[in-house]
Amino acid sequence: MKKRILLTLVIFAFMTGIASAASPLTRARLTSFIKDCRAYEDAEVFHMGGLATGALKGFISIAGADDPDIKEFRKVSRWVNGMSILEYDDCPASVREEITEKINRLLKGAELLMEASDNGERVCFYGTYDEKKEIVKDLILYSPDECSLICFFGRIPMNSVYELAK
Repeated sequence: MKKRILLTLVIFAFMTGIASAASPLTRARLTSFIKDCRAYEDAEVFHMGGLATGALKGFISIAGADDPDIKEFRKVSRWVNGMSILEYDDCPASVREEITEKINRLLKGAELLMEASDNGERVCFYGTYDEKKEIVKDLILYSPDECSLICFFGRIPMNSVYELAK
């Protein structure tokens, strides 16, 4: 009887592990992963919720009203209600490899919207795309060459994503 209970628990734990590995990429999983990266030596983590993101957008709009780059940023940022950034290029090589492996596992199965390359540096755009509304939910920019992961949380029109990729 004890063997059956133990076997049932092992199978349940195994199935739970499979289900969590196959679960969709969510804002909570991304945010949790990025916050956990604070523990790594020389990793830089930045997270902003909705209130702070709104304040930043207002400040940037006022400070750079005449700057064409700011105008381009505003096209995308007006749809964003939170963001998280992970920069790990200053980490030791072994830590960079570990974080890169974790990011690749995290993004496995996520919808790759497009890839862009500039001077040999690749940026991958991930997110959940709604074809009917032409909206991307929670846009993720990942550059393995630059060791950076940037998450824009919100519902962003696909044409704004194209503008960002330029």
